[in-house]
Amino acid sequence: MPSPLHHRAPPHPAVPVGYACQLLDLVDALGGSGAALWAELGLDARLLQDPQARVPLADYTALNARALAQCGEPGLGYLLGLRASPASHGTLAFGMLSQATLGDALMFGVRFGGPLRTAGWLLHQVEMTQGAVLPGSAQGHGACAGAFTQLRLSESLTPPRPAALREHAARHLLTGMVTLLDHVLPGSKAEMQLHFEGPEPPWHTRHADRLPPCQFMQPFAALCLPQRLMRQPLPQANVAAARWAEQACVDELARLGETPELRVLRQTQALLAASDTGYLSASEVAMRLGMSVRTLSRMLQHSGWNFQALLKQARQRDALALLQVPGLRVSAVATRLGYRSTSAFCSAFQGWTGSGPDALRRGAQRAEEGPSCGPANQRHLDTRGVIA
Repeated sequence: MPSPLHHRAPPHPAVPVGYACQLLDLVDALGGSGAALWAELGLDARLLQDPQARVPLADYTALNARALAQCGEPGLGYLLGLRASPASHGTLAFGMLSQATLGDALMFGVRFGGPLRTAGWLLHQVEMTQGAVLPGSAQGHGACAGAFTQLRLSESLTPPRPAALREHAARHLLTGMVTLLDHVLPGSKAEMQLHFEGPEPPWHTRHADRLPPCQFMQPFAALCLPQRLMRQPLPQANVAAARWAEQACVDELARLGETPELRVLRQTQALLAASDTGYLSASEVAMRLGMSVRTLSRMLQHSGWNFQALLKQARQRDALALLQVPGLRVSAVATRLGYRSTSAFCSAFQGWTGSGPDALRRGAQRAEEGPSCGPANQRHLDTRGVIA
């Protein structure tokens, strides 16, 4: 089947105005002026009083950039996530708190949190095994030992945000997940671990005692939890409340303009993430979404996509991430991406980028020594049409 020639545009990415209010409040607490930041962007102050309002992601990103500059606090993302309460996430948090188990809460969060709360990111829930521990990962306290569930982030913006703002946003989002899940299942924070793509910043130690163990220089920004926690019952489980919250989130998505076809596209993209054994097949994705393969194909086609094109896009994204991991063999990357042989992966990678995996790694090494315009900077490929 040929690659799609057209793509239906997703709804314009935006975040709830409450997230902007939290940022402005934190700026005030750190000695700055949140009102001044808001005014600098030329935004109407009355927007902050409307609980249903949403702030365009471009404006919210600019607001964060100005807040980082004004406050001089590079750990602003951590602080935002640590200050977040369940109430700040609205119906999403209420729905997660009302689920029967932690696994159910995560499924609810992934289903609705992506489109409603995490604009600019795809949120993937990936099941991993003990053999998936990567070179350089901690093996002691806090390491993801045994089977674990990974809530993984991948940026869905084209062009991507500057690296510093992307890392800030990932710190905010992942730390906020930790805070929320520790409310959903009290005490679970002690068994979590955070993964970040970049090196450990020199100021991280100032915040480390309030965070789960953190691993840096990882291929994906992610929150990891032991799979055995997925079966833990939640103290505030309530069937009626869970159903109400689900319908409220469905209604909110409809108000934001998400069609059934775009919803299936977004959910398929979220399900296509490399585990330690490859990707879900089309039949497995269809089963997860409660439909036939034929219906899945028809709905994807309506959005200008097909399953193989989405799988190719996911492989490109994950290949570029995994090849950044020092010590992870190309053969291991090929296995993680579901290729039957290393040569098949290398051939596909050559077709995507015009060079092989080893060339990308050499380019990455040169980039560490100085500016480069080679393959090392091609982190984001074929992201057209991704739901933001």
